[in-house]
Amino acid sequence: MTTWTTLADHRPGAGLDEPDARVILAVVFEQPTRPTTPTGQHGPGRPATRIAAVVVAGATSASILLLTHTNRPPADFLTYRYAAALAAHGGNVYAGDIHGPNLGGQPFTYPPVATVVLWPTTRLTPHAAYLAWTVATLAVLAAALSIGTAVSARGTAALAVAVVVAGNTDLLSDHLQVGQINVLLMGLCLWDLTRADRSTLGRRCPRGVFIGVAAAIKLTPGLFVVHFVLTRQWRLAAFAALGCAAATGVGALTQPDATATFAGSVFWTLTDRVDLGHPLSYTGNQSLTGVLAAAGVPGGPATTVIVLAVGAGALTAARYVHTRGRELDAALIVGMSAPLLAPFSWNHHYVFVLPALALLARRWWPSRPVATAVGVVAVVALLCPSPATGAALLRDGPWWAAALGAAERENAVLAAVAVGTALVWGARGAARR
Repeated sequence: MTTWTTLADHRPGAGLDEPDARVILAVVFEQPTRPTTPTGQHGPGRPATRIAAVVVAGATSASILLLTHTNRPPADFLTYRYAAALAAHGGNVYAGDIHGPNLGGQPFTYPPVATVVLWPTTRLTPHAAYLAWTVATLAVLAAALSIGTAVSARGTAALAVAVVVAGNTDLLSDHLQVGQINVLLMGLCLWDLTRADRSTLGRRCPRGVFIGVAAAIKLTPGLFVVHFVLTRQWRLAAFAALGCAAATGVGALTQPDATATFAGSVFWTLTDRVDLGHPLSYTGNQSLTGVLAAAGVPGGPATTVIVLAVGAGALTAARYVHTRGRELDAALIVGMSAPLLAPFSWNHHYVFVLPALALLARRWWPSRPVATAVGVVAVVALLCPSPATGAALLRDGPWWAAALGAAERENAVLAAVAVGTALVWGARGAARR
């Protein structure tokens, strides 16, 4: 068995702020336009300095990664790699489980265009590809956590510590362990939402296109399109739909047979692939459907009605925050809601919680005790050992520990709901002021 190097345990807490949201992830992908900062307000620093801060944070985190060893291969990353190689050689990635060295077998759950995007992972050795993948993930996370913050030597060190500490959450440690794609897709969505319209890329490729590409790679970012329609952001909705259609078209042109298979059968049975053979009530299912199944709520129409009602409430909350001029907050709410509403979600699907927590810490820690308390609840929930530990406490623990066991079992759901509630509460206070 190959010995894998991974970052299994660390977690974030550095801040971020809203006024310069356009700077969010542009430092990773392009030179942003100069932000307009009100007089006397601390700006985010020059692009080159910010890029250096992100690189230092990523390198520091990667150094810790190299010191952490495990015999558990990154199953999801290997699935991406082997599926991309199989598709490049004309194979059907949906014909059965994906197999390869250090991967006993796992289904590929993404649309065909994802194999095109993931093809570069096949160009390096498995270890080198996984290391590059993880460093890129940590760099994107660092950029997301540093939204709108001033860059200094102390700030760079704090950012590096924030990214390292992020792995202490059950959410991110699992994400890095299996080599998931969620942080990279989150970065693509947030960068697309906050990049400058008048930059060179903004003029040639309007905002919204890359959110559509993210939705074509993994369907859950499609919830952003619904949000754009409900908030009457027609231009964003149109270009997101166009980006999704274009990316899907690339998949159809390069893999017509796989596209037909995905549209004809795989799409309608995705839950059966994502759950890896587990029932909806499985401890690892961090979705509303999973919570209801674990609580004994019968499936079918009852669950569907509840999920639709919660989805309407989440989108209404995002719309409310958007109308208060906090589009970044609204986007984070939408990002956290997508895994909550999916039939089956793993904890590493909730990556939008991390920049949302950083936003709360940056904005409200000194002066908002209620919001701070909500943030602390979310952090504590994410630092719990694991949902399996909570399930064991529920099953075998004393009666008075039932609430603690339930909170630990559904820690990602609790964190997302708590942070989303705090963002809405903050928008309410901003509107009143």
